[in-house]
Amino acid sequence: MIDRLFIADLETDERAQAIVGSVVALGRDLGMEIIAEGVETVDVPRILADMGCDVAQGYFFARPMTPDALRRYVEDRTPGSVA
Repeated sequence: MIDRLFIADLETDERAQAIVGSVVALGRDLGMEIIAEGVETVDVPRILADMGCDVAQGYFFARPMTPDALRRYVEDRTPGSVA
């Protein structure tokens, strides 16, 4: 998992980009799934995907929610689901 402290400045900080890129590469070499937390802006998911990151989470996608709210959130976004 890549901590949000590195993700927060990913768009503008070359050091953050180098750290995240290195963590992604290391995780890939070790056969691990790479998860980035703290994604809050529209460009960061693309940057992470370009680096090879598998999964991203953060306020850009959704705010924290209860299990029932999560179920409704997923159902609302799943084609053909019956609520």
